[in-house]
Amino acid sequence: MYVMLKSAGVMLINLSKLLSLQDEEFHVMVHIAYEEEKKMSYITSAERIGIEKGMLSDAREMLLEALDIKFSNVPADVHAQIQALNNRILLKKLLKPAFQSKDMDSFRKSIEELIKES
Repeated sequence: MYVMLKSAGVMLINLSKLLSLQDEEFHVMVHIAYEEEKKMSYITSAERIGIEKGMLSDAREMLLEALDIKFSNVPADVHAQIQALNNRILLKKLLKPAFQSKDMDSFRKSIEELIKES
């Protein structure tokens, strides 16, 4: 069984070991856990937003590249639709139709169906 100690982050300590410690040993253990947490790097919300935007951009780029490989050309309207999508899950779901579609029109239908579902 484990117990969580929180300060700036989370550290797990075996509960049976924790219960067997003397008061002074307990404080040393907590101090060590705290010092370990201070060494961890944290992501600010601005950094998190930047990471999410980068992942979204990468998802769009991968889908467009898959379409370009499959069909040798991505029409402007399809390109614009993909650039307008702001959901990585939808973009990921479109990868399979990108590979399985026989032509660009069937892929366009896949985009429309997924947008309607969401």
